[in-house]
Amino acid sequence: MPAPQVRQAGWIVESTPKQPFQQSHILVVDDDRPMREILRRIIVSTGYHCITADGGENALAILEEQPMDVVVTDIRMYGISGIDLLRLVKQRYDSDVIAITGYTADYTYENIIELGASDFMIKPFSSKEFLLRLKRVINSRNLLSERNSAYLALREVSKQLIKAQEHERQRIARDLHDRVAQDLSALKISIDTLLVDQIGCNNQMVTRLSALARQLGKSIQSLREIAYNLRPPILDQLGLSSTAFQFGQEFSANSGIEVDFFSAGIDDLQLDADIQINLFRMIQEALTNVQRHAQAERLTIRLVASYPNILLRIEDNGVGFDVDERIKAAAFEKRMGLNSMEERVSLLGGQMKIKSMPGRGTKILIQIPISVIPHDPAVCEVESDPTAGEDPPLEDAVDH
Repeated sequence: MPAPQVRQAGWIVESTPKQPFQQSHILVVDDDRPMREILRRIIVSTGYHCITADGGENALAILEEQPMDVVVTDIRMYGISGIDLLRLVKQRYDSDVIAITGYTADYTYENIIELGASDFMIKPFSSKEFLLRLKRVINSRNLLSERNSAYLALREVSKQLIKAQEHERQRIARDLHDRVAQDLSALKISIDTLLVDQIGCNNQMVTRLSALARQLGKSIQSLREIAYNLRPPILDQLGLSSTAFQFGQEFSANSGIEVDFFSAGIDDLQLDADIQINLFRMIQEALTNVQRHAQAERLTIRLVASYPNILLRIEDNGVGFDVDERIKAAAFEKRMGLNSMEERVSLLGGQMKIKSMPGRGTKILIQIPISVIPHDPAVCEVESDPTAGEDPPLEDAVDH
């Protein structure tokens, strides 16, 4: 008994029993009705779901209503050609495209693949060849989907680990400041009081107690600095801009590197706590890298809200480095550095671009969406020549 069909303007919906592991949806587009019917029968025989359309316009209408895994389209058609349909499908939808034609002089295999097709077939071809190539496209698509799902799951785990790490840092910082530092402060006060009360005691004892009090004072200061670096309390109280500015001032005082910090629009945003702490960690990591490796005299920080993104640029006038060589070396090293920054940028759904060259300093450009919605994995680009290519919108936004 043939499978029931539902006719709609220009296309046919073929209802087939669902089979495990074969849930792919195929759209066949061809203005040649016999060819359309032949391909439909071949596809349905494998258990795939098949819809046909007699032209590009109907195909686009179908794609608006129902996602398709693969679109099989003829190149030469009236109205919207197969080439135009290929371009539109790749621009608008998440579908693979197999292009077919009987005119070998129109396009080469390389031309069609460059336009975004997953395969290109020349008529006539056997049903066996068509099925083999269709299944290859579907299998590749399924493998890519599984890999993307695994990547997203791994990214979610990394996000939760970083969040847990930040919460633990906050707890440790609070305990160090509120308990350990307070206890040491009380001990120092007791020693200072003891020195005042024991005016006539042995000079050697006074000297030793004074030295102990000074050492305790240094330990308390170091402890408070550790607690601050673990989780700056003003981040929650005054926000990202003030925290980054203060950190830059303290970094400049301790390292001798001049810091030029400018922020615009950040204080007007109600940023998620995760975005704030991760952006601060990026600034913190970048400045630490500058101090350790750049041999720079000055650096510039620009932090700007330019809807729908937050734009961060950090630039130094240090010795620079070859980006490609650094990436190769990082694969064999345990240092985090730029890898940690890239991970945080990726988790926030942003982009990071590193531009550097020996003797010409380093520029880090980061773009983070203000409202983070999980989507495609972030792209991290690198260029060895800081003058090559176009900068992202960040470049103009932070300079004016």
